[in-house]
Order: sequence, then structure tokens, then C-alpha cells
Amino acid sequence: MPSLSDSPLFAPAFTGLGAAIAELNRAAAGTELEGRVAAAEAALVALEAMALRCVPLGARLLAETHAGAAIFLDPADLSLTPHIALRGTWEEAQERLLRRLLQPGGRVVEVGANVGYHTLAMAAAIGPEGRIDAFEAHPTTAALLAATLEINGLMGRVTLHPVAALDAAGEVSFAESPTHRGSFHRAVPETEASFTARRTVPATTLDAALPDTGPLDLLRIDAEGSEPLALRGGAELIARSPSLVLVAEWAPKLMSAQADVGEFADWLLAQGFAPGRLLPDSTLAPLHRDALLAEDHLDVVFLRRG
Repeated sequence: MPSLSDSPLFAPAFTGLGAAIAELNRAAAGTELEGRVAAAEAALVALEAMALRCVPLGARLLAETHAGAAIFLDPADLSLTPHIALRGTWEEAQERLLRRLLQPGGRVVEVGANVGYHTLAMAAAIGPEGRIDAFEAHPTTAALLAATLEINGLMGRVTLHPVAALDAAGEVSFAESPTHRGSFHRAVPETEASFTARRTVPATTLDAALPDTGPLDLLRIDAEGSEPLALRGGAELIARSPSLVLVAEWAPKLMSAQADVGEFADWLLAQGFAPGRLLPDSTLAPLHRDALLAEDHLDVVFLRRG
């Protein structure tokens, strides 16, 4: 059976390690024994630091995040899988922010949970007394997330909803790319030709799915352009969450194919939310409405005033 080092997914890491060792060997050549020992120790440190804790299990990969959680991945995916498999990380600035914002016992909704990388971070932050409702529309991705929750003992803390969260219930056509699972989105006429497949998935609204849910502390959404629809479908839930923090992917081009982005921005501002751009160091920079609409793609944190 081929080893992990034979897999194309891991080839860059092993190539990088070989180059590092070769450089250390060149530096150590002709030196005393102490120098050679130091070079060998440095090579071992480099090897131990590499996030190669990933094994194939049938049609899935099982990896370990930098925080020590197990996570199932799709080996065909070229968006999240290489980063998590090789480094154990994904969207580090957002992860740090989520961990900082949430407290034990926190109440969270996540729309577009994908394979659950951020779900795991948030579940750790809220502890056993907290609760997360995670929505993921892609059936294969939702199955990976379910396995991740089970293997980490989080089924009692995280409720998985394998449906799309939109502004109305029903059956909806979604478009997918075979190599970028995270780009699964509600199909529209503007959908790019690279999204070669279509799936019909069930849809609900946040208000219908969570009618008895109390005030939320945080709502994280990455819905590939459907953010206006999903949040409009959760208007009642948002209204009864006066301290809600909204962490959202903001891509006006994607959203404009689904809704009027200007009206959506005005609706959010009317709910008392003030937007801030998430910076690489996990701090926030204020955004005005015009700047918000002019942006191409960024992560935005909406804090509720007062």
C-alpha cells in the first residue's frame, strides 16, 4: 500500500523537508561533530513541527487541527483540505476572533458550516454548557461534519441541520464545483460554468428551524452569496438577540446575484449593527456603508450598538 508521502497532497511538505535537511547538511559540512549534531536536531524540530497527522480512511481523510481536534476532510477538495491537512489551520484570523468573542455557555448559529473547522473552534470556546446549531446544505460535506462531531464527542453540543438556510422553505437547486466543495451555492443564471453539477437540496429558514431558540451570542455565516436570504429568514431570531455579534463573509458580487446588496446593508444597519473589517491580526477596522458596498471580498464583523 502506498505511504502518505506518495500522495500528491503531501508531496510539497516532504519536498520542503528534504530541502531543509539538504540545506542543514550543507551548512554542517566540514564542521565539527557539534555542528553536525545541531543540524540533525534542527531537522528533527522541523519534522516534528510539520502538520502531517493525516490518514486516509476510505473515501475520506482524517486530520488533526492545530488545536488537537480530529476533522474529516474531502480529499478531492482543493480549498480547505490542503491547508487543514498540511498545517492544521484555516482562516486563522477568524478562528482567533471567534475564540475571543465566545464564552462558556454561549449560544451560536452557524450557516455554511462546511466540514466544521470553525465549528470545532467555537464548540471548544463555549464548552459543554454552550450550544451550536450548524447548517450545511451539501450532503457529502454535512456527512463529513457529522462524523467530525461524533468522533470529537460533540453531538450533544452541536446540532447539525443538513439543509440550506434561506428566506423560504422548499427544494432549491444548488451549484457545485467538484474541486471546491466550499463554493457550493444556490444556483442562479450568473453561476459560473466551472460549477458543472447541480443538486436539489432542502431549504428552511432560521426562524422556522429555531422557533424556540433564545437570544444568540454569535451568528457566523459563510453562505456563498446567500447571506441576505439566510439572514432575512432569521429576522425574528435576530430581533430577539440584542447582543448578537454577526461574523459574515462579505462578497457583494456573489450577493448581488441573489439580492439587492444596498438594501441588505441598509437592513443590517437598521437592526443596529455597525460593521468592521476583520484584519489579519484579528482586530477590527470600522467600515462605513459606502466602503462596505465598494469592497470585493472580505470578512466583516457586525457589532450591535448599545
